[in-house]
Amino acid sequence: MQITQKMARTALAGLAISFTSAAFALTPGSGTWVKESATYGPPNLPDAYVYVPKNSSPQVLNGQRALMLSLPGCGQSSANIINKGFNWETVAEQYGMVVIAPSIPSGGSRTSGCWDWVGDQTRTGRDVKPLIDLVNAVKARANLDIDPNQVYVSGLSSGAAQTHIMGCTYPDVFAATIPNAGPALGSGAYDIFSDPKITAQQVADNCKKYNGNNYNSYFNTQLFVNVYGSGDATVKPTHNVRNRDGMKILYAANTSGGTETVSGGGTVDLWQDANGKLRIGNQVVNGMGHAWPAGAGGSGGGTYVDYSHVNFPAYIVPWLMANNLRVSGGGGTTTTTAATTTTTSAGATTTTTAASTTTTTLAATCYTASNYAQVSAGRAHLVMTTGHAAANGSNQDMGLYNTFAITTLKQTGSNYYVIGTCP
Repeated sequence: MQITQKMARTALAGLAISFTSAAFALTPGSGTWVKESATYGPPNLPDAYVYVPKNSSPQVLNGQRALMLSLPGCGQSSANIINKGFNWETVAEQYGMVVIAPSIPSGGSRTSGCWDWVGDQTRTGRDVKPLIDLVNAVKARANLDIDPNQVYVSGLSSGAAQTHIMGCTYPDVFAATIPNAGPALGSGAYDIFSDPKITAQQVADNCKKYNGNNYNSYFNTQLFVNVYGSGDATVKPTHNVRNRDGMKILYAANTSGGTETVSGGGTVDLWQDANGKLRIGNQVVNGMGHAWPAGAGGSGGGTYVDYSHVNFPAYIVPWLMANNLRVSGGGGTTTTTAATTTTTSAGATTTTTAASTTTTTLAATCYTASNYAQVSAGRAHLVMTTGHAAANGSNQDMGLYNTFAITTLKQTGSNYYVIGTCP
C-alpha cells in the first residue's frame, strides 16, 4: 500500500501521542466468514456473513474494534464479498476490523436484484430497518469488543446508494459513509446514465430529510469518502462528484485539503471543515469501469469487482483510523513504505527497510457535567437560536442549556470536543 503525504502529515501532528500496534489484546475470532443464524427483516436479509479477525493484537483505536458493513451491488450477493471477493480480510486482520456482508433481499418494489434505494427514505422503512438491526445485533456482542464510534458502511452501485442512505438515516450510528460508484442521493432509477438531475443542495437536503432532521448534529463528526472509476459507463462519474459537493454543503467542508495519489491509479481530492479537520475524500480510479476496486490479493468476486487497480480496503481502513472524529478527533495511523529493492548497475541487489506500522491517537480526556457547567468551563457554547448547548469544535447538540441536562464531553483536540465516553 502506498502511504500518502497527507496521512504522514496527520500522523506526525504535534497533538498526537503514539503507541505501538500490539497494545491491546482482543478476543480472537475464527478468521473466517461465519453465516448469521438469525434473519433480519422484513424484508429478510438472506445469507448475511460476519468476519471476525483471528489476530488478537491488531492495530486498533480506543482499544476496540471497528465494524464495516459492506453492501453488494445489483446482481451480487454476500458471495461476491466474502472469501477475498472484496478483499477485506487482510486489512481486517491488520486493523482488527469486523466486517458484515449481507445479501440483497428480494420482493417488494425494488428493481430485481437491487437494494430498494429509489424514492424517499426513513429510519424505519424498506431496507434501512433490517440493515440497522443487523448492525446493532453484531455491535452488541460483547466478545467482539466493537467501538460504537467506529462503525462504517460501504457498498457498490445500488449498494453505494443504500450506503449513502444508511449514513443519512443513521448518522448517529455510522461514523463514515463510503459509497462506491453510487447515484446522486435522491436520483431516479434511470438517471444514472446521464448527468445527475439532483443538485448538490438537494443531496444535502435529502440526507437530512431521511433522518427526519432529528439527528443532524451527528453530521458534525461524520466522514464521507467516494470511490469510483473514471471509465464507469453504468453510473456516470458526475453523480459521484455531485454527492461530494452535496456532502461538502452538509458538513460545511469547503476548504481544500489538497490531493493525494494512491498506488494503482487512484487520485483523491480532500476537503476540510472550518476546524481544519478532513471530512471528505473523493477518489477517482483512473481507467477503471463500474466496479469495486479490490486490488491485488483479492479474487473470486466475479463481475463488477476489479483486481487490477487500487486496493481500496487497504487504503480506506487506515484513512478512517487517521481521521475518525468520534474517537481521535482526527489523529492518525501511519505506515512506512514497504521494503524496497534496488539493483545496481553491476547486478548487486540491496534491500532497504521493511514495513512497520504505528497507530497514533490523540490523548482523550472526558468531562461529565451539566450543560451549564460545560459552557461555563469553555468546553461548549450556547446556541442562542435554540437555547441548546453545543460542543466546541464538533458543534454537536447537547440539549438544553441548564443545570439539569448532564453531558459527557471527550476532548480530542485543541478546543475540540465530542459527545462520548473515555475507555
